[in-house]
Formats: sequence, C-alpha cells, structure tokens
Amino acid sequence: MLFRSVQVRTTANGKGISLRVIALGASARIPEDLQTALRPGLPLSELTPKAVPIYLAARLAEQAGAKLSVQGGSADRVEFAADIRPAG
Repeated sequence: MLFRSVQVRTTANGKGISLRVIALGASARIPEDLQTALRPGLPLSELTPKAVPIYLAARLAEQAGAKLSVQGGSADRVEFAADIRPAG
C-alpha cells in the first residue's frame, strides 16, 4: 500500500467539524487487521501490534462523541472520515 497523494479536508458546519483524509495510490487499501480494529467492542485479543494505534484512535473518537468511518470506494482510493460534534 503506497499512497501517491494524501488530501486533508476540514469543514465547519452548524453541528461541528467534519474531517476527511483521502489517500490516493495504486491498489490503495486498508489491511483487514486495521479494518477490524475500527469495530466497536472488539476484544483486545484480536488486535495485531500494528492495529493498536488505529484501535486507540477509534476508541478516542468514540469517547469524544465523534463518528468515524472508513471507505474504500475504488481500487486506488481510501477515505477516512470523522464527524466531530461539541459535547453537550
């Protein structure tokens, strides 16, 4: 997985902030163990060492009330999205 470019987009709206990170490159993909790490309620025994940072990021996003998603819309694009809303 080698990305040839990465785009970061932030958008403020009435409900908070949307953050998009788009990675482009030949055969861009998210390995299965990293996709698994994003699932809520995943037992720690199922984590691989390289999946720990993404697992932690997903859990921190949940604690902050953010909605986190990952999409692989095509063979050369991966998009991470976080919708962050103020607490309250």
